[in-house]
Amino acid sequence: ERHCSGLGRLERILEGIDLGRMSELTGVSEDVMREVGREFAAAGGAFATTRVGVQTAPNTTLTEWAVQCLNAVTGNVDRRGGVYFNPGAIDVPKLIERFSARRNPAPSRIGGYPQIFGGPPASVFADDVLSDAPERIRALIVVAGNPVITFPDTAKVERALGRLDLLVTIDLYRSDTGAFAHYNLPAATAFEKGSVHFLTSTFEPYPFVEWKPKVVDPPPGVRSEWKIFRDLSRAAGVPFLNDPWVDRAARVLEACGIEFGEEMLLRVVLLGVSRLGRLKKAPGGIRTGEIRWGEFLEKRIATADRRIDLLPVEFAGALEDALADPPRPSDEYPLMLIGGARRAAGYNSWTHNIPALADKLGGNWATIAERDAEALGIRSGDRVRIETPAGAIEIEARTSKDIRPGVVAVHQFWGHTYESSTRTSRRTPGVNVNFLHATIDLDRFTGMPIYNGRPCRVTRL
Repeated sequence: ERHCSGLGRLERILEGIDLGRMSELTGVSEDVMREVGREFAAAGGAFATTRVGVQTAPNTTLTEWAVQCLNAVTGNVDRRGGVYFNPGAIDVPKLIERFSARRNPAPSRIGGYPQIFGGPPASVFADDVLSDAPERIRALIVVAGNPVITFPDTAKVERALGRLDLLVTIDLYRSDTGAFAHYNLPAATAFEKGSVHFLTSTFEPYPFVEWKPKVVDPPPGVRSEWKIFRDLSRAAGVPFLNDPWVDRAARVLEACGIEFGEEMLLRVVLLGVSRLGRLKKAPGGIRTGEIRWGEFLEKRIATADRRIDLLPVEFAGALEDALADPPRPSDEYPLMLIGGARRAAGYNSWTHNIPALADKLGGNWATIAERDAEALGIRSGDRVRIETPAGAIEIEARTSKDIRPGVVAVHQFWGHTYESSTRTSRRTPGVNVNFLHATIDLDRFTGMPIYNGRPCRVTRL
């Protein structure tokens, strides 16, 4: 309680929630809710977390907040067995803060959404590009991404990509998005460059770092992202890594015949000379420290009073709105769509061009409950049409006993129908479910698009 504020206000709101209504909406009985709640609170260590399904559903910010409130009020923050913060061998939050300090902090021009991780939400990109404003987005550099496949409202994204004055992709091959690009710059694979994957170090159970050595040389004309961005920064007249000090140091070293590469940054800025040398000699990586229990609650909370705010003022009203009008099917759109379904072998769209995995995946389809399929006259293998207010797709249907009646699930990140160089993925292109997702009903706090929990209708073709 010493590390939290707003507990009384949170209790008053929660007391007004009708568990019977929540049971009706979720399909989870009141008894199960109470049993799980008591066990969670009494456990010696427990934590709740979310994944992409919740993070791309209606009211995602409120849901994330509710989950973290659960962890906080049960005493499961910054303790063994609960949720805790690992700063990593390299303090990633501080690193991001340093290199994003000179970015324009203004909210997005469309929607007024705050910047998160240094940028606006992807959901406003197309509207911004397609607007008539003089300050609209006119150029885009895409690194290992595929927005024409992954962004919502695909038809609008296609138009936006076509309107850009400059589109550059940096990737292993010309992707679906690369088919729209003015320039496709070939980047080295992970096996063609030595590196430290420090951005994922906070996901380790303790501070840990590992050097990944180069295995083979890259083909002629292929360079690391580091060198590509260095030259792009200089061509654009902005400091390399958005840091004037780093940019000046790089130029001085290069004038002396010393290349300022990724290893140099790791030595000078991140790890130190002796530490990097020791790291390269440790094939299994190095454990660089221990979790300092209690440090997060005492020093790392970023609120003004250094306490966890259990009920920000703006969340209270939003919660009342969400409870009063939850997403529901209608007579016109009687089913609920999970349009962000994923499979482990697919890993977004990155593995669709790998023959062994592409053959295993075999594209995507719509999964529908057997009871719903019978009512609609649909059998496994039939082609169906799925419609939402935003658009429609035609796709194969497969019936299942494992999906809840009233729900249709379609795997996301498919639709490889563009003039890319990914020959394997184009053999089994699949269907892009993002044609069904509009950008008019975004999360009010972050602009996150809704991929899951969208009303739809399904008809047999």
